Amino acid sequence: MGQEEAGPRPQPAPRQEEQGTDWDFERLFAEGEAQQAEALRRRIQANREKNRERYRAQERQQRARAQANEENWAAVMAALHALDLLRESGAPVLEWKRFCDSPVFQRAKGEPDFVFGLEDFLEQHPGLSPEIRLTFFLAYGFESGQVSAFYQRLHRLLSPRRRVDGKPGGPSLNRKRNLSTIAIQLAVVCAALLAVWWVRPRAETEPEPERPWQEQICVWLEEDFGRPFRYFWEEGSHSNAFAPEDEPELLFLADPDGERDLEKGKPGYETNYTEHLMMQAIERFAQEWGYDISYDSAHGYVPGYGSSPGAFQLDLPLTGAEEGIAALGELIEQLKAEGWYQTLLPEFELMLRFKGLTFYSYLSFREEFDPEYAVSLYHTNLGPDVCRYLVNECGLAGEGCTVIPRGTVDAGGEHFFWASGMRDTEEIEHYLLADSGVLLFCLPSQRFQELAVLEDLYQGKLTVETAEEIQFTFTFWDQRGIS
Repeated sequence: MGQEEAGPRPQPAPRQEEQGTDWDFERLFAEGEAQQAEALRRRIQANREKNRERYRAQERQQRARAQANEENWAAVMAALHALDLLRESGAPVLEWKRFCDSPVFQRAKGEPDFVFGLEDFLEQHPGLSPEIRLTFFLAYGFESGQVSAFYQRLHRLLSPRRRVDGKPGGPSLNRKRNLSTIAIQLAVVCAALLAVWWVRPRAETEPEPERPWQEQICVWLEEDFGRPFRYFWEEGSHSNAFAPEDEPELLFLADPDGERDLEKGKPGYETNYTEHLMMQAIERFAQEWGYDISYDSAHGYVPGYGSSPGAFQLDLPLTGAEEGIAALGELIEQLKAEGWYQTLLPEFELMLRFKGLTFYSYLSFREEFDPEYAVSLYHTNLGPDVCRYLVNECGLAGEGCTVIPRGTVDAGGEHFFWASGMRDTEEIEHYLLADSGVLLFCLPSQRFQELAVLEDLYQGKLTVETAEEIQFTFTFWDQRGIS
């Protein structure tokens, strides 16, 4: 064997698992059925496209989030700046309410940066009035009692039932602390202690208990308004809740406000007592005339807390309220002559409406109530505006038509409020609203010109419509399409 010539040895055939790792996919596809291969290709291609679309969607979401973050931050900065401007300018409660209704606040209110900033603002300015605090309290929906953990601190700062110095507290009209007064009191105490230390010991006397500030305010209220008052702190109610002795159900708020100097117009306290007297008078008037009354409860009015509403809203009938408006003007003039009104001007807004649609608004601290102008608006504007509102709210106008109020018109001896549907500058259709408000008629221009008798209105398609926003239902007769 040693003499055999060495030659190349035959190589064993490689086993399947030792073959190269480069798979021939084209050969594998060819070995299968053509139909299955095509289905696999489609599946792979679909997955590829799906993933590409997912990446594009993710990029779009990231860009949208970045843009939204920039816009939200701008809204936060604007809202925080508005807080300082409103406070520094001494803006009335109504301006704070308008701010809480603004798009800037609505966009910023849930942003953590704004919530933290609002909390700091409330802590730095404890003298904000209870109406302002309740405006934010209600703007965040805290009255429902359902408050998430994130809003607990803000809820505690705004809550009408928050405790102050370990005593039950309510919405505060003013929580300012006069540092100079405190310093003087401390100096007096120190001087007294030194005097006791230097002189011979004397028999100790029981210190006189501190007089509650509520007691002093009761004295001032009686001096200013000529009737005795009581407070409810000792009864476990709000520390700033008061009421007249002879009318304990008339709950209102009062808080200390600096030194009392009547010559400079400083009563030493601030209160919403006169707003409550005004509310009483308006409620009696509404009951006497059969008008519905509501309050601007979305902006700081919580019954039972002693707070007062920002606005009184009287709902009048569509026609026949002229005497009522005139009587309201006389009532307001009489109230202005009352001593309590002249002592402290009540700040409120009075809104005259039909089914929630306001046609006249009066601010007590800016203008005079003008019954003649209110009656004029009631006569000339209200009915045609309601007619236009119903057409627009229920989508009854013809295609491309702009509805404009026109005034009034008589048909067959009946009185109607009138609005027209305009396309460009041409009158296409006309709307007539009965003075009851529950019948609305639509006529094309030609039929409107030829209208002769009342019966001609009751033609065409009949439907029952509801203006959802004001929950008002009416019958609609549509003559468009009648030749």
